[in-house]
Amino acid sequence: MTQAEQGSGTYDATEIAADEAPTQGSGARSLILSGAFRLFGLIPQAIATLLASRLIFDHYGMDAFNAYALVIAMMALIPLNNLGMGASLTQAIAARGPHDEHAVGAALTASRVLSLSALGLSVVALVFGALGMWPEILGDAAGGNWFTAAALVVFAATFVPGLAPSVLLGADRNHVAIVVGWFLAPMSLLLVGVLIVGDLAADWVLLVPPLAMLVVNIATVVVSARTVGFPWLRVLRELPWRRQYAGARIRSLSGPMLITSLCVPVTFWSDRIVLSHVSTPEAVADYSVVLQLAAPIIALIIATAQPLWPMITAARARGQAGPAMTKIFLAFGLGTLLCCIVFVALADPIGHLIGGDEVDLGYTLPVVAALALLLMAVAFPLSMTMVDPVGARFVAGCALLTLPTNVIVSIFLSREFGAIGPLLSLLIVSTTIQVVPILIYSNRRERAGGPIKVLDDQE
Repeated sequence: MTQAEQGSGTYDATEIAADEAPTQGSGARSLILSGAFRLFGLIPQAIATLLASRLIFDHYGMDAFNAYALVIAMMALIPLNNLGMGASLTQAIAARGPHDEHAVGAALTASRVLSLSALGLSVVALVFGALGMWPEILGDAAGGNWFTAAALVVFAATFVPGLAPSVLLGADRNHVAIVVGWFLAPMSLLLVGVLIVGDLAADWVLLVPPLAMLVVNIATVVVSARTVGFPWLRVLRELPWRRQYAGARIRSLSGPMLITSLCVPVTFWSDRIVLSHVSTPEAVADYSVVLQLAAPIIALIIATAQPLWPMITAARARGQAGPAMTKIFLAFGLGTLLCCIVFVALADPIGHLIGGDEVDLGYTLPVVAALALLLMAVAFPLSMTMVDPVGARFVAGCALLTLPTNVIVSIFLSREFGAIGPLLSLLIVSTTIQVVPILIYSNRRERAGGPIKVLDDQE
């Protein structure tokens, strides 16, 4: 490895990895804590989410709820909020620690790129609003044109503070980010309540998701500064002065992660927009509700799997083997299966509680959604083994193939099967083009042995 600089002295990067980066033992602790804290927060977050949805249904109606759900889908769909920058920041901190100059430089570079991304999205959102294009782009489920534009401008403001969870993840404090994230759903509920008490128009609900996210992201910045001592004030101070403070090289990982971050949201989160164009409002509502009910399980899978990333990166930085993935896949599969049994049993009655007679999930839609969740229980831990420059390039190639295939298949199946169509497309396309090829590639690479490069400046 190369020499890393901090302050006025220099020291070997392997020492940084050993002293500050997460060890396998601490990574396992973070794995357990992340899953436990996410599980502990499922019920209050689910209650807050369901109450907010019910209030929107009762006070504003199905059209407002569909527009609200569409804004949430757009926030997941628009890939400009990360651009692979968070991955490089997590990787730098996991390999060398949060106080290393490379980690601070990675945050500086990432913040500059995301600032430009936020500015670009804001300009496009306002131009499209001025042209009255948002209802045409989003279909019949769209809300007010200017409110959609405003929601995207607020969403753009979350980009730079949205790097804070990446800092906590890389510093083996993912469970802390999860605790702060507990307040996202209650904040949304609070904002919906304010709109209803204030007797504001239905279109104001479009601003609720990005405003709640902005508050939580800013809180995470403060917590990450205090918990791991990451110098956010220094980053903000040096942000405008690119010539004087150059930042760090992060292209070898952020480039492939950018491609993946562009493709994956379009591939897997455009479903409600597809349904809005080719199916019925009832299908959009059913799909939105089942996705809301599945969201806590998705969040649990992601939260529990994410600490594998810094654990594996820290092990590779020390030239060691990572955790045994076969046991991890088995644990994730069994845990998700138990969650899915409960999910299928409760989905339809809870759907009626949310939308009354206007939402009828039945059992077929929840069962197909449960199969998609089981696929994710394998896919997400697997992806954590591929977050390095070489592995990320392979994943990006799979994502490029998946994007057009899934959109085409989803449109066809949504016409034929309504709300079930996008989930069937997800199962077919993700399994054949992503999960199976990545599993084969990962196994071959591990058997081949040899060191795996984890940072841009690593020799």
